[in-house]
Amino acid sequence: WCFTNSNGEKEWRYENYAWYIDLTYSGEKYRGVYFTSYRPFYVTAESSLSNSYQYNNGYSTSTAYWFKYEPLSWQILTQTSGQALLLCATVIDAQEYYSSVLYTAFSHNGGNGYANDYSLSNIRKWLNETFYNVAFSSTEKSKIITVTVDNSAKSSNPSGASAYWNSGSNSYVCSNTSDKVFLLSEEEVTNVDYGFYAYDVVDPSRSKLEEDGKLARGRTASDYAMCQGCWVNNKGIGNYWLRSPYCDAPNCAHGVENNGMIYYGDYVTSVNYGVVPAIKINK
Repeated sequence: WCFTNSNGEKEWRYENYAWYIDLTYSGEKYRGVYFTSYRPFYVTAESSLSNSYQYNNGYSTSTAYWFKYEPLSWQILTQTSGQALLLCATVIDAQEYYSSVLYTAFSHNGGNGYANDYSLSNIRKWLNETFYNVAFSSTEKSKIITVTVDNSAKSSNPSGASAYWNSGSNSYVCSNTSDKVFLLSEEEVTNVDYGFYAYDVVDPSRSKLEEDGKLARGRTASDYAMCQGCWVNNKGIGNYWLRSPYCDAPNCAHGVENNGMIYYGDYVTSVNYGVVPAIKINK
């Protein structure tokens, strides 16, 4: 994430309307972030104070912010035969699904497809390259399984969902992918066997969650995700992407709102939505 000069010293790198640098201080790793322009809601939009959530989240231009690298917390969704499916407990970052809202199929990221094609998405590439290599040690990587990720129409529009979502069909789904890290689908994030509430159920109060033991879809956003422009509510719960494309538009994808509801989707260029990675491991 940072350039190294001829003297082996790390330098600031510019990306996503900000300068970044990773440094180690007193044995702890930190990321510095500095921006002079606000990161807009959408990759293709103009930068302005009113067109970004960074200021709403407490982050201003011309100020350096430092974030400490800390271990991620994971929640077990299911475990069988010595393996476990894990979902990150927080929204870790804010990333666009893809950087174009073209209505036709086009060539990108090594293939030809629509802007909401998960197999060709920027977010899938980011998860399996940048995030995977930064977040996990060699020992941790040895435990992460390469998963055949279900990208079928049913995974995006599960049966039993409202007819409004054109249940059971989706013209914009892609073939299955083989991934180390992935986003959940709409079907998975409404799977009661994983401990989630059913489709179209708003996450109830925390006291209710403690009473019935259910797993809330809502995820607290990290400070870093909020600095990157993730949209959060007054409790710090953030929106985040699902891998499922919206069935009625080639440039929108599903997400989870900060009230725990499944949203039909936003433009894939949105950075209002954060990232909640999932992995499968050998225990």
